[in-house]
Amino acid sequence: MTHFTRITVPLGKDEFHALREMSDRDYRQPREQARYLLRCALGLGSSQEDINSIYQTDFEQKEAV
Repeated sequence: MTHFTRITVPLGKDEFHALREMSDRDYRQPREQARYLLRCALGLGSSQEDINSIYQTDFEQKEAV
């Protein structure tokens, strides 16, 4: 299993609104969209495998609750 580190990024209303609109267009949750944008900005790209691992991790966490 891949290990992830969580960070918190405070967003203003306009920033969150823009993130929400972009995530809706790309059929992603805002959390996955933010990760995608961060990976692109860092030059890491984003593979579908990375995106799928987030969904799997979120599912496992919800199941544990």
